Amino acid sequence: MSQSNGNGYRITIRFPSGAIEHRYGSSLPQVGEEIGVDGQSGFVTEVAEHGDGDVSVQVGRRPPARLAAARDAIPDRAA
Repeated sequence: MSQSNGNGYRITIRFPSGAIEHRYGSSLPQVGEEIGVDGQSGFVTEVAEHGDGDVSVQVGRRPPARLAAARDAIPDRAA
């Protein structure tokens, strides 16, 4: 990701329910991160920068497949 426009990022978050949230901030969520507010939650599946600090974030109900597969490959330490 490139730098924000100096005033932070304008972030549009799209949740699986269809809800849209707008945020302003100096940091971006990472793919696989759990994110939510006001009863809307999920996992970040895509972060796309569109220039001049505009960023869109897609949120899904499940983590991206490659992250879920990596998590499943970790041996259970309790065993």
